[in-house]
Amino acid sequence: MKKKSISEKTLNEAPVSNILEGVEKQNITIDNFFISKAEVEIISDDNKQKLLASIKFNYPDRYLISLKSKTGIEVARIFITDDTVLVNDRFNKKLYFGDPENLKKKFNISPELLPVIFGDLIRGKEMSVENVACIDNKAEINCNINGIKIDYIIDCKKLKIISASQEFSISTNYTEMQYENFIKAGYGLIPSKIRVDFNEFVITVKIEKIDSPWAGDIEFIPGARYDLIELL
Repeated sequence: MKKKSISEKTLNEAPVSNILEGVEKQNITIDNFFISKAEVEIISDDNKQKLLASIKFNYPDRYLISLKSKTGIEVARIFITDDTVLVNDRFNKKLYFGDPENLKKKFNISPELLPVIFGDLIRGKEMSVENVACIDNKAEINCNINGIKIDYIIDCKKLKIISASQEFSISTNYTEMQYENFIKAGYGLIPSKIRVDFNEFVITVKIEKIDSPWAGDIEFIPGARYDLIELL
């Protein structure tokens, strides 16, 4: 029988609370960051689209996302906070506005869970940690955040989430996320390859350049003379 090394034995017997704290310390959204270069691919049943993206984040909850065509022409600019969603549609000269509930209804994503897309661990008030241990270097954690069930799989050595799934209710579909190829970003790690499965379509993100911590600010400028359309 192969004996466990001291490091493996210590890790596998470490309290779950210590593992969770270690994972949270590596959350990328505990500080400002700027993903200046990323490739995004959106795949549906009958369509595949590739875009370039940049993502700015100001702690605790401000996001600015710019989507461009492969030729560098901006397609859309998206601004999200805990109570606001604004979208500049450059092609059609439209400004969409709404609140985060619109994201929740349409994409099963609420603002407090946006960090999960970047591979961060977000805890809820109801987290099941009974009988949880690192088995084959992986631990499964289940929690509930404002009625949304989240299941995490954690890599106990990297102290990072390698997959997550969200479920709003039994009658709704899952949103599943996979994380690969982790890179150093500030004090933590971020997956350079992210796959988000919304069932109706799949988004993959390949992060090529990130600055963290980042000292910049976020400003959203609405398009001049754009038609205003409420997100429903």
